[in-house]
Amino acid sequence: MPRLVGKGRALQLILTGETISAQEAYRIGLVNEIVSAAGLIDRAETILKQIMANAPIAVKFSLEAANKGMDTSQAEGFALEASYFGIAPPPKTRRKAPPPSRETCTDVPRSVRQPGHGDLKGQPMASDNIFSGLKVVDLASFIAGPSAAVILSDFGADVIKVEPPSGELWRHAHNMPPQPVAEDPYPWHLANRNKRGMALDLKSPSAHQVLEKLVKWADFSSSIRRIRRARG
Repeated sequence: MPRLVGKGRALQLILTGETISAQEAYRIGLVNEIVSAAGLIDRAETILKQIMANAPIAVKFSLEAANKGMDTSQAEGFALEASYFGIAPPPKTRRKAPPPSRETCTDVPRSVRQPGHGDLKGQPMASDNIFSGLKVVDLASFIAGPSAAVILSDFGADVIKVEPPSGELWRHAHNMPPQPVAEDPYPWHLANRNKRGMALDLKSPSAHQVLEKLVKWADFSSSIRRIRRARG
């Protein structure tokens, strides 16, 4: 109660045993809404439907952040919220993750960290982290390889995710048993956040030059496929 209405008001109610009206409870923030007895069930169902319309993993993380945050300092609470935000699915306005559409890629896309289009010269991030300046090409799919690369990206590495034009199969994991059914491919987002992306049809002859340029640029590559080592 002290967290809801303040220590002074809570102590007054607790120590005096004072009874207050619903309107007063609403005014001091002890209750969220005032609903008639006849409309109580309908209102509860409406709120429940609003919650259920959100991604289950986002609801789970929100509850955990709220509950754990009550026992932490403000700074620790902000850090906890930020950590959950980093691994939760993007909000609805960014939920759709369309697969790459180009058949081949003629150049490496411009990095948000670097000024020049197609410039592959690695530059440390403005706020240096443990892997700032490390350049990674992620050719892997599903879980293990992309998860290794995403840890590097979380700590500052510049990671380029390479997918076929139709996108990798893990983009559709949210529709595959036994994964929980969801509107958004949150397993794919979880393993590919903070990465740049490009479409490359490795079966196309014109893609070989691009792949060679990528491998020469990178300090490290993550792949479940065998690729020929580029020679300088």
